[in-house]
Amino acid sequence: MPIVPAARRLALAITMFALAGCAGVEPAAKPPEAAAVAAPSAAATPASAPMPGGLPATPQRVVQDTYHGHTLSDPYRWLESVEAPEVQAWMQAQSTHSRSVLDRIGGRRALLDRMLEVENSAPARVSRVALVANGNVFLLRRDAGTAQHKLVVRSSVQAPERVVVDPAQLGPRHAIDYFIPSPDGRFVAYGVSEAGSEDASLYLRDVASGADLAGPIAGAKFNGSSPYRWTPDSRAVHFQTLREPGSAKDKNEAFQWLRGWRLEARAGAVPELISDGLRGIGPARTVHEGLAVLRFGRSPHEIAYFEDGVRRDLRALVRSVAASGSGEWRPLIGHDDGIWQFEVRGDRVYALTRRGAARFRVVSTAVSAPDWANAKVELPEQAGVLQDIALAQDALYAAVLEGGSGRLLRVPYDERPVEEIALPFPGALRLAASHVERPGVLIELGGWTQASHYYLVGASARLPVLTSLQPAGRFDQLRGMESRIEHAVSHDGVRVPLSIVARPQAGGARPTLIVAYGAYGFAQEPRLRSEWVPWLERGYVMATCHVRGGGEYGQAWYEAGRIHTKPNTWKDLIACAEHLVKNGVTSPKKLGILGWSAGGITVGRAITERPDLFAAAAPAVGVLDAVRAETEPNGPGNAVEFGTVAKPDEFRALLAMSAYHHVKPGVRYPAVILPHGATDQRVAVWHSSKMAAALQAANPDVPVLLNIDFGAGHGRGSSAAQRLGTFADTLAFMLWQFGEPGFAPAGAPR
Repeated sequence: MPIVPAARRLALAITMFALAGCAGVEPAAKPPEAAAVAAPSAAATPASAPMPGGLPATPQRVVQDTYHGHTLSDPYRWLESVEAPEVQAWMQAQSTHSRSVLDRIGGRRALLDRMLEVENSAPARVSRVALVANGNVFLLRRDAGTAQHKLVVRSSVQAPERVVVDPAQLGPRHAIDYFIPSPDGRFVAYGVSEAGSEDASLYLRDVASGADLAGPIAGAKFNGSSPYRWTPDSRAVHFQTLREPGSAKDKNEAFQWLRGWRLEARAGAVPELISDGLRGIGPARTVHEGLAVLRFGRSPHEIAYFEDGVRRDLRALVRSVAASGSGEWRPLIGHDDGIWQFEVRGDRVYALTRRGAARFRVVSTAVSAPDWANAKVELPEQAGVLQDIALAQDALYAAVLEGGSGRLLRVPYDERPVEEIALPFPGALRLAASHVERPGVLIELGGWTQASHYYLVGASARLPVLTSLQPAGRFDQLRGMESRIEHAVSHDGVRVPLSIVARPQAGGARPTLIVAYGAYGFAQEPRLRSEWVPWLERGYVMATCHVRGGGEYGQAWYEAGRIHTKPNTWKDLIACAEHLVKNGVTSPKKLGILGWSAGGITVGRAITERPDLFAAAAPAVGVLDAVRAETEPNGPGNAVEFGTVAKPDEFRALLAMSAYHHVKPGVRYPAVILPHGATDQRVAVWHSSKMAAALQAANPDVPVLLNIDFGAGHGRGSSAAQRLGTFADTLAFMLWQFGEPGFAPAGAPR
C-alpha cells in the first residue's frame, strides 16, 4: 500500500462529482488577502433584470480589491457569507428554481431510471480495499438499492464477507470517509461524517464483537486508510484531529493534532498527544503540513510522513525503534528528492521519483543511511508513465500507463529480470491493495466499455485471477460500443489526446459531451460508469480531453498546465472541441463540456474564452473564482498547484484562470448548470453561487441553473441516488440545450 500525497489518495476514492478535486488539506491560519480592500459600496448597484420563470434578480454590492496595483471589482462578494440568512435564502431560491425547471424535463426521469437500473444490476458496488498482515481483506461495499457503503471484512480474498460497520446505524445521512485496519485484523479505526461534509468523527471498533472501544472523537478529518498507521503489534493507532478530543473549541484547521490511541487506555481516556504543530512536541512541521507516523510491517524504523498541502513531492523523517526506546528523528526524504510515493521493506525504502526521469522511475536506498543521489535503480524510466508502486512479500509491483492503457510489472527483490504480467484486457489499471508481509498484489482493472473488477496476482502467477470482491452485473460489458484515441492540435501545436466512446454511426452531428480536468498530475483513465450508459445507448458521444495539467505523459505534461502555464488546460479543451466539430462528430449546437472540481477552471475558462463553441457547460463543484480561493479553508494548501495572490506573477496567473472574473455583460454564453453540495469543504459552494449570479446578469435570457444539494458536499459521501440524480440533471439539461426531442421543460421556452 504505497504512501502517496493526500491530493492523489483522496481523489482516487471520490466518486463522480469530485474526480481528484482540490484535495483535503489543512489551510494556513490566515490566507493571504488583497493588498487593499475597499469597503462595500454604500448602495447596491442596479440589479440585473428578473430571470425567466420568476427567479429574483441578484443584488450587486461591489467590493474592490487591489492586488499588486491591479484593482478588481467583485459585485457578488456577499454571497461568500454562506451562513448568512439572506445568502441561505438566495441559495434556496436558486435551488428551488433549478429544481422546478429540471423536474419538468420529461426525458430526465427515463435517464435516471436507466442509470439506477444499471447501477443496481450488480448485487453490490465495491470501493477502497485494504489488505492487512494476517491476510484479512477490508473493503467498502454498497449493496444494490442502498444509499451508502458498509465496511465489511473477509478472512481472505475469496472468503465470505461479514459487516463490520454500517453507517446507517449512526444516522440516515452518515457515510464512512476512511478506515484504518490493524495488522492482525482484530481492530479497525474508522471515520464517519454527515451529509457529505467529510468532517469526520473517529471511532475504534473491535471487529469480532462489533463494539466500539473509543469514539466519537470529533474533527478527525485528514486520515487515510493505511494499516501502517498502526504499530506492528496492533496495540496502538495514530490519527489526526483538528481539535483536542473532548474540547468544545472550534476546530483549528491550520494545525493538525497527531494523536495515538493505545488499546490499554481506559474507555473515555483522551488519546495521547504526539505532535500538535505548535510546540516542540515530536517532529517539527510547518502550519501547512499534516503528519502521520507509520510503521511498515516489522521494519525497525518509524516514519514521520508529512503532507504539505497538495504538494506532490514528499517529505519524511525516520527514527529507529527498539525495545530500549526510540532514536532521534533524522531526514529520510526531502522535497528536492522529487519523490511522489514510497514504501519500506526492512532497512530498504523504495520510491517512485521524477528526479532524473520525466516519466518516473523506481529507486531504493537504505533507511538507516539514505543516499538518494546514489540510489539503486530498481525500475528505470519506461516508454509509458510509471504511476504506482506497491510492495508485497515477493516483489515490488508497478503500474505503467502507456497508450491509454495500463501495464503491470513485477520487480523481484533478488535481481531476477523484471516480468510483465499479462492483463485480461486493455484498460485502466490500479494497484488496489498489497502488504509487505503478504505475497502478491490485488489489482483493479476496467475500461471505457468494461466494468471494473478486482484480480489477484499471485507471487508466481503469470495471469491475474478474477476475484469475487466485485460481484458481476448485467452491464459489465457494453456491447456495440467502440472506443478510440484521436489527437487534437492545440494552440501551440501540441497534440492533445482525445478519447472517444460511442456507437459506430455514419455521418451526422451527434450530441456530444466532453469531459476535461487537468490538475494535480492526475491522468483521466478509462472507466465505465453507470451514469454514462443511457447516454451511450442513445447513440450520443462521450469524449475525454486529456488536457495538460494531468499526468498522461508524466511530469512535463503536468507542469505544462500548472500556475503560469495553466491556460494550456482550457486551450487544450477548446482544441478538442474544434477537432470534433471539424471532423463532423458534432456541432457547436450539440456540444457540451463537463469538468469537476479543479476541472471547473478548465470548463469555466473555455466558455468565457470561446462562448460560441459550446451549447452548454457544467462546471460541477468547480473552482470558478480562483483569485479568492485562498480565503476558503481548503485554499492555502492548494497554492502550490494554482498559485498565491501574495506573489505578483502568481496573482496574474490566478486572475487568468478565474472564470468568474472573465464574465462580461452582454456576451451570450452557453447555457450553464452548476451542480454543487452546500456542505462542500474542498471547494466552497460560493464559487458556483458567484458564477451563477454573474452569468445570469450577463445574459438573462440564457438558462443558468445553480443546482445545489443541501445534503451533499464535494461528492464523497453522497448516496447513489444523489450522485445519479445530479448527473441525470446534468445530462437532461445538456440535451434540452441541444434541442433533443423530449427534453424541453414542460411549459417553458427553450
